[in-house]
Amino acid sequence: MRPRDDGRVIVSIVTMTDASVAASAAMQLARDEGFAPRATAEIGIAVRELATNIVRHAGRGEVEVAFRAPDLVVCARNPARATPELASAMTSVRTVGIAVSEDGRPRAGLGVGAAAVRRMTDEVEVDLSEGRVEVRARRRRS
Repeated sequence: MRPRDDGRVIVSIVTMTDASVAASAAMQLARDEGFAPRATAEIGIAVRELATNIVRHAGRGEVEVAFRAPDLVVCARNPARATPELASAMTSVRTVGIAVSEDGRPRAGLGVGAAAVRRMTDEVEVDLSEGRVEVRARRRRS
């Protein structure tokens, strides 16, 4: 996947394969912009988690990645209805526990992925506008 003329990479997210494509594109852009190998890997993990959440919780959306010196900026958008707990999970430094159903089995919910995104980026903002969710994460090149 090649960046657009303005340097942005936009990946439509519908399947888990799309999540992998988005992570790979973000890692390539990070490498191209001189991010360290560890930072590049962490960017890939954060993007994969954001895209995976789109597949699991919204069914469709998109991930946009762009370099805006000195930051790599990731924006994950989807049309799902959001809850205030999402914003709290995405912006909290603490680890969020895995959601458990009444019978004790793990279920879809605010698991450790949101906390991983927060730990692997420098800044996370969540916009819970009517009818959509947008998560913006930034990682500074050091």
